[in-house]
Amino acid sequence: MTNTQVPKSNSKARKTSVKTWADRQKAAGVRLELSQHKPRNQWKKMVEGKYHYFKHPITKAGYESALREWLNLKAEMDFEKPYLALIQHHIDIFKSVQNYFDHAAEQTTKEKKMAQQVDQFINWLEAAFDDPELHIPEVDSATSLTQGEIEELEIVKPDISPEENNFRWALMRAFRDKSELADNVVRRFFGKDHIGTLTFQLPEEWKEKTEYAELPEKLPQTVGYWIEDYLKAKGNQALNGEIEISTFRDAKERLGKFSEWIGEKTPIEKVGSETLKKYHSYLSESKYANKSLYFQFFKTFVVYCVSEEACALEHLPNNITSRLFVFRSKNKKKIALAKSKYEKLWTTPLLSSGKSLV
Repeated sequence: MTNTQVPKSNSKARKTSVKTWADRQKAAGVRLELSQHKPRNQWKKMVEGKYHYFKHPITKAGYESALREWLNLKAEMDFEKPYLALIQHHIDIFKSVQNYFDHAAEQTTKEKKMAQQVDQFINWLEAAFDDPELHIPEVDSATSLTQGEIEELEIVKPDISPEENNFRWALMRAFRDKSELADNVVRRFFGKDHIGTLTFQLPEEWKEKTEYAELPEKLPQTVGYWIEDYLKAKGNQALNGEIEISTFRDAKERLGKFSEWIGEKTPIEKVGSETLKKYHSYLSESKYANKSLYFQFFKTFVVYCVSEEACALEHLPNNITSRLFVFRSKNKKKIALAKSKYEKLWTTPLLSSGKSLV
C-alpha cells in the first residue's frame, strides 16, 4: 500500500500556481501560437533562438492582445503592414473603456450611447487591423489646416510619422458619427500625444475608471465552488489519460457526499480540524462501503484547496495526519463488551470518589 505524504500541519502548505487559461487550453488539446511565461504573467514567442515577450496577462483577452502584438512584430520583421502597432495600441486602450461599460451597474442614456459607440469603434479598429490599406488611405502631405482652424483648435503640431498622420485622419472620419465618444473620451485629434499616435493615452478621469473596472474579480469561496474546481482538474487528468476515468467518477461521487453533508454554500475557510472530526464521526455511523476512501478523497480535496493561491483556505487542519481517523469493521459483541467494561470502569467506588488507582 502506498503512503500519501501530507505536509506537516504546523506550517503553511506551499502554494502552487493557479491553473491559467493557457493551462486549460493545453489540457483541452488547443495549440496556441504563443507560450505563457508564468513568472511574469505574460506571453512569449521564440524566433530564431531569441524570446520576444508580450506584456499581457495569461487570460483569453490577454492572449488575443499579445497575439495581435506578435503579428505586428512579425509584420515589422517581414516588412508588412506598418499600421499594426498603431491599431493594436488603440484596440488595447478602447478595450479597457469597453470593459468599464460592460461592468457598469447603471448607465445614463448618454453612457449607453457611448458604450454602443465604443463597440462600433472597436469593430472598426479590428477591421482596420485585418486590412489597413482599405481603412487607412494615405493623406496628401500637402493637406493642412488653415491658420484660423489652427488657432481655433489650439493646435500645436506634433512631430509624428506619416503612418500616424494617415491613421489620425482615418480616425477622424471614423468618429464623425460618434460625437459623444469623441467629446468625452478622445477629446484631442491634434497636439501632443493625440489620438492616432503610439503615445496616445486616455484622459486621467478615464484612466481611473478603467483601472477600477480591471480589478480582478474575486472567485466564490464556497465548498461547492472549490469541489467543482477540483473535479474539473481531475476531469482534465482523466481526459489526458493521467488517471483512470473510474478515479474521476469515485472522486465525484465521494466529494458529492461530503458536499451534501457540509452544505455546498459553506465558506471554504470554515473547513478545519472540527470538520475532520465531525465528518469522520458521520462516516463511521454511515452505511457507506469503503468509508476510508470517502475520507481520503476529502483529505486530498483539502490539500488541493490549500495549494490553490486563489482559495481562501490558507492552512491545513492541524489533525489532518492524525492516526485516530481510522475505520474498522464493527463486531457487535465486541462493541457491547467494551461498552460494558467502560461503564464498570467509570462506576467503581475509587473512581467515583475521585481517588487514584495508582
